[in-house]
Amino acid sequence: MHSRRTMLSLVSAFVFAAATPALAICNGNDAGRIALAAGDRIEVVALADASPSFTQSGQPTINLSLCADSAPVLASMTKEAVGQQIALTLDGEPVWNAVVAQPILGGALQVTGGFTADEVRELATRLREAAGLTD
Repeated sequence: MHSRRTMLSLVSAFVFAAATPALAICNGNDAGRIALAAGDRIEVVALADASPSFTQSGQPTINLSLCADSAPVLASMTKEAVGQQIALTLDGEPVWNAVVAQPILGGALQVTGGFTADEVRELATRLREAAGLTD
């Protein structure tokens, strides 16, 4: 899988028809770990879910939800990196590089940009499997 320059933005409450995306309370092994890197900073966060979806305009997208204890880490990283790239990595290999459009304060994010529907399904599955999340 080639790295992509994509846009990282907040999950819209409108897309999910909810006022605020719910954060998962994860304990022990019920959350997978993924790494985020921005500049020299690398943080490991707990992934609660990854799912393929579509934006309101029909563009394929990947929705990621972090565990509640990882939301402050993501918020800190994205506050510092607005307009810059953050890489999501698995096993030390970048899955994609995303430009941060705005700080992500709620622990739920949406990655869009040039994906096909098949790619978002494959990436969501890859993230879930690599993070040890099962249905």
